[in-house]
Amino acid sequence: MLTLNLDFIAPFPLNDNTKPKKKNKAYLKYTGMLGQLFFLMLLGVYLGKWLDKYFDFNKPYLTVSLIILFFIGFIVKLYYDLTREE
Repeated sequence: MLTLNLDFIAPFPLNDNTKPKKKNKAYLKYTGMLGQLFFLMLLGVYLGKWLDKYFDFNKPYLTVSLIILFFIGFIVKLYYDLTREE
C-alpha cells in the first residue's frame, strides 16, 4: 500500500493543545502592552505640545506633566492587568 508522508507540510503535531500557543499568547499580550505605552507617550507629547502652544507657555510644562500622568496611568493599568486572575 502506498503511504503519503506529509512531514514537509506539518513537521509538528497538528492538535490544538500545543504549548507554543501559550507562548504566542503571552508574546502578543506583552507586545500589546508595549504598543499601548508607546501610543500613550506619543499622545502625551503631541497633546502636551499643542496645549503648551495654545496656552503660550515658554517651557513645556504641560508636555512633561502629561507624559508623567500617562506613564503613571499606564503603570497602574499594567499592575491590574498582571495581577488579574485569568
